[in-house]
Parts: sequence; structure tokens; C-alpha cells
Amino acid sequence: MGLPTPAYLPQYVALFVVGLVAARRGWLEGLSRTTGRAGFAVAAVAAIALFLLLVSAGEAILGHGTLPSLMAAICESALAVGVVLGLLTLFRERLGHQGRRRRFLSEHAYTVYVVHPVVLVALGHALRDVQAPAVAKFALLTVIALPLCWAVAYVVRALPGARKVL
Repeated sequence: MGLPTPAYLPQYVALFVVGLVAARRGWLEGLSRTTGRAGFAVAAVAAIALFLLLVSAGEAILGHGTLPSLMAAICESALAVGVVLGLLTLFRERLGHQGRRRRFLSEHAYTVYVVHPVVLVALGHALRDVQAPAVAKFALLTVIALPLCWAVAYVVRALPGARKVL
């Protein structure tokens, strides 16, 4: 289970396009709680099936046009769609409102996306001499970077004209 590979690109493109169509046609608002629960159930079954498949067949056999490879692809797709449906309904039902904090995070999210590489590289450089296990350095970087990214985004969006494009 490494980083995404080009083999997943068709799935990403398909989910992106379906998401665009669904948003434009209002399908997302029509998803019921039952659909969300069913999505999570499908995702759970697919995750268990994928785990069992990987344990029994091994990763070496996957990706060579074999039946286990086909089954893994089906499980991965079912897992992705199930999680998407479940999370969409969960977030709409439980987190569909914005207070002051959420509005601030939402308004600055794209700017955070744009500036976060610079912040992370700068912090990584600043922490390069810290002697700690990689996991501890990752945790430290995360604790510092999250608020710093939003602070930088706030400052950037305060620049004249920045809100029009960010």
C-alpha cells in the first residue's frame, strides 16, 4: 500500500467527473442517510475482502492480469465509492453548518493549498538538525505547520486584490 500510482488515475478521473456532474445536478443533496450507511457498509466489506485477498494471494501476484488482481481492483473501487458516499452523507448531516472557525478555515483553504509547500519545505529545513525519530519529527512538523499554514494564508489573503484570486 504505497503512494498512489498512475494505475489509479482512471479511478481518480472518473470520481472527479462523477463528482462534478453530481454537484451540478444536485445529486449530493439527495443522498439519504441510508445511502451513507450502505456506503460505509460496502466499504467495510470491501476493506475486509481486500485485506483477506492480500494476505492469501500476496502482493506479488497482484497486477499481472490474474483473478486475484481483478478481485483486488473491484474491492478497491467498491471501497473508494463506499467511503465517498458515506463521508458525503456524514459530513452533510453532522458538519453541514459553519460557525466562525469553520468559515475561517473554509475561506482560507485554497490559499493554504497554494502556500503549504513553501511552509512545509521551510519548516523541514528548519527542523533538519532536530535529532528525533522520523515519526516524532513528522508530529512536530504537523503541530507547527497546520496553524502556520492558516496564518500565512490569512496574511496572503489580506494583501490587496488577493481575495479575488485566492
